[in-house]
Amino acid sequence: MTATLEDYRPLAREFSHDQHAFFMLARQGDVALFAKRKHGRWSYEVVIVQKHDPARCPSGTSLPAREATPHNEQWGTYGWTPYDWKAAWEKFEAKCAEHAEGLDRWQRDELPTYCNES
Repeated sequence: MTATLEDYRPLAREFSHDQHAFFMLARQGDVALFAKRKHGRWSYEVVIVQKHDPARCPSGTSLPAREATPHNEQWGTYGWTPYDWKAAWEKFEAKCAEHAEGLDRWQRDELPTYCNES
């Protein structure tokens, strides 16, 4: 069964994974920019949000239709880790132009909070 766009549980704007705290900084269409923090230092990820249809795990657990970040093996095609804030913002803008031109953008008001540069 294929879900409609309204059926997908949206990607969280804040979550933890692999000892990192992730914060969505901006999203336009299916392009998202995240800051992640570990050991007091910020790094960044730009992703093309993936859509997963409902599924059943081997354990019997049902998973709803949901949005997710790309899997590790999709990195370089649907996900990037720019080396600094400026490169992250430039990659986000480039991917928005490629995948989400003209769509509404959401972004955090307090972007400088998530930036390593002074």
